[in-house]
Parts: sequence; structure tokens; C-alpha cells
Amino acid sequence: MLRDHLTNLSILIILIGMLQLSCGKKKFDMLTLDDSLPKPVLTGSTLNLKIKISRYEVNALINDIVSKTFQEGFTYEDGFKIITRQHGTIDLQATGQELQIQLPLYVEITPSGIFKQFQVSGAINIILASKFDIFQGTLISKTEIKQHQWTKKPVVNVMGIKLPIEGIGNFIIKKYKQTICKSIDESITKNIRLSELSKTVHNNFIQPVYSSEDKLIHVFANPTELAVGPMNINGEYLEIPVIFNFESVLSDSIPHDFGGSCNFSIQPFFENASLINIQSRIPVTYIENKIRQQVINQTYGSGVTKIKVNEIFLKAAGKIMQLELVTEGSYKGELLMQFIPEFNESNRKIELNQFQLKAKKGGSLNKIVFTLVKGIAESRIKNSIEDQLNLTLKEFEINTIQLMNQKNWYPGVMLQGELIQYNLKNMQYYNDRLYFNLEARLSIEVHVTKISRDKLVLYKF
Repeated sequence: MLRDHLTNLSILIILIGMLQLSCGKKKFDMLTLDDSLPKPVLTGSTLNLKIKISRYEVNALINDIVSKTFQEGFTYEDGFKIITRQHGTIDLQATGQELQIQLPLYVEITPSGIFKQFQVSGAINIILASKFDIFQGTLISKTEIKQHQWTKKPVVNVMGIKLPIEGIGNFIIKKYKQTICKSIDESITKNIRLSELSKTVHNNFIQPVYSSEDKLIHVFANPTELAVGPMNINGEYLEIPVIFNFESVLSDSIPHDFGGSCNFSIQPFFENASLINIQSRIPVTYIENKIRQQVINQTYGSGVTKIKVNEIFLKAAGKIMQLELVTEGSYKGELLMQFIPEFNESNRKIELNQFQLKAKKGGSLNKIVFTLVKGIAESRIKNSIEDQLNLTLKEFEINTIQLMNQKNWYPGVMLQGELIQYNLKNMQYYNDRLYFNLEARLSIEVHVTKISRDKLVLYKF
């Protein structure tokens, strides 16, 4: 019995000793760096742009195409030649994927052979309807003459006498309307070459769309699809909804897999709001240098708690960031700070949570000094790091708002929009880079008041 009591007593003493040891260590029990998290996934973005183009500019462009297409006229296999030119104001309508153009034309029809002196002339309003689709990377246009009306009856000049021949004019229009429509479709197909447009789009995105003030961190975009939604006429504007799908990263260099082909499509639906996902891939060394600029050679506290930071070293993996500080003053040695960066949606700021501090190398800290040092580290050094991270985030917000409210984004092009909200998700460290998804919801419109003609190659037939 005595042996059993002594055995139980010895076990109790061992347990109490272990408990005391564990309680003593708890103050300095640092989280270990965990790099077992999977590689972050790149999420695509959808930018929905409602492009409003001045009807005056569209009509002027159509007039250019009509002039280039018909300026030399059409000569058919049976010898007839038809020459047209604009004879009034062009009117444009749009519904879904169909454009309707009321085209007032002056028409001259010249027969061949011995009848070539019998030239027919008149003025006519033609309503053309063009439907669009994309097949195997090519824009397909299907145009038909919906109706026509003579505003100046066609006449033939026979020995100085003008004879009305509306019936013959209608017969000629009916006979050759398919040829006319085919010529228009060929003109549209050749003027809008999607393969060339794809190259142009990617060339425009070789350079970053945004750069930090120090020009070391950039936003790169990779266009993957450009789609057109249902068109509409609203007042003095032709509204063309454009759906732009792309990938984007915030990094020091453009990813090697950016720069593939950009697909094109026609979409039956359109949403006003856009969802942008920018994946951060900021090098840890960049963050370390930014923190170093804020912390190195800074003195914190006073008297017995005065600490000067001589050097810092940053390590990060998984969700955890560790900062090693080489200090002098009330503590000469190395301090190890550890925290988990998290985004607070309510104040739109990055906060360093689960903060811990311990002495890594040097003399031990007594409880009073340690408490004071920890208070300085949390209130001053930690805040300096948070301020630097949030400064970069605030830069994004300010620059996005400024970008969307530029009066002249491009000559003749104005950008207007609203940043509805943004959020940071899935913050983690992977391969010595800080990853997170910057998710932003915005509404944006593009107003086009002038179409640059030098960007178009107008073919004639």
C-alpha cells in the first residue's frame, strides 16, 4: 500500500512539473511556418462595358464605307453598270444583333452595248438589315434589302425626253439586290478582321495596365475572350454592350503564360456590373524592402523601453508572416514577430492578427520590459507594417476611381464608372510570394464621340 501511494505521489509530482513547464513555455510558443497549402488558383475576370457611340460618328463611318464600296459602281456579267452615291441623311437603328440602315441613294444605271445611251437615273431610300455572328474566328455578316422606296422616280433619257420607268427600275433592283448585299457583307468582313483585332488587343496588353509609384509592381492583363451583346439605339447613341473576359495579376513581371489568342463571340445577354479578380503575386522581398524603409534605424519608446531596429528579415509561408528584428537599446539581440495578415471588410484594411513576439537571440526579457517592448512592437512596428500594406491597397482604390472618371481616356473616348465594392480573399504565402485575390465589383460605361479613321482599312469593290 505504501509503495502504491509513493508511486501515485511521484506520478502526481511529474504531472505538476510538466504542467508548470508547459505553462512557462506558452508565452513564447510561436506558430510554425506552414507551407503545405496548395498553389493559389488564378480566377478570371469579366468586364462588362456598355459602349455608347455617337450616332453621328457611326453614320459618318457608314457613309465612308458606302462611298468606298460603291464609288466605282458595279458592272455585271450582262453589261449593266450601277453607280450610287449618298443622297440624304443616313438613319441607323439597332435591335439585338441586327443593324438596320436607312440609306438614301442617288442611282445611275447604264446598260451595255447599243443601249448604253439610255441611262436610267433616280433617287431611292433603301432599308438594309445586317445580322452578325462569329464562326471559326471570322465575323459573318448577312445583309438583306428589307424594302425600298423611290424618292425620285427613275427615268430614262431618250432623245431628250425623260420617260418614267419605275417598273424597270424595280426589276433591276430585285435582280441585283443579292449582288449588292453580298458586296456589303464582303466589305464588312474584310474591314473587321478578327485575327488582326486579336493581335492588336494583345499588343495593347503587353505593357502593364497599372504600375505602382516605384514602378516595381504592376497589374498585367491577359485577354481571353471579347464578346458583343445585344445592341440598341438610345437617343443619340448606338449602345454596344461588350463583354471582356481576361486574367490579371499584380506582380513584378508578366507571367510566362500570358499572351495567348483572344477569342470572339456574340452573346445574347449582358449584365451592367463587372467582376474583376486580380491575383496578387507580390514577392516577399518587395514587402521586406517596403517594411525596411519604414522600420530600419527607427527608435521606438524611451528610457528603459527604448529600442532601435538595426535590421529586419522577413519570412513567410502558408498564412503566417514572421519578421526578425535585430535591435539595440533596452533589448540588444534578435526579436521574432509573427502574425497572420487578414482583410477587414468593414474598414477595407489589412490587419495583422494573432500577433506574437518572443526573444530569439540575446538576453532574456523580464516580464515588465517584455510587456513594454511588446506594446511598442504592437502599437508602432506592427502599425508601420499595416500602414505600408494598406497604402498599396489604397493606391489601387484611388487609381481605379480616377481611371473610371477620366474625361479623355483616349482621343474621342470617355470612361465613366463607379467602384461599387472590393474585397481581399485567400491571403497566403506561396513560393516566397504573397498571394491574394483582389475582387472588385464595378459599373462602367465608355462614351465614344469620335471614331479614329486611321485605325480602319476600308476596302472597295
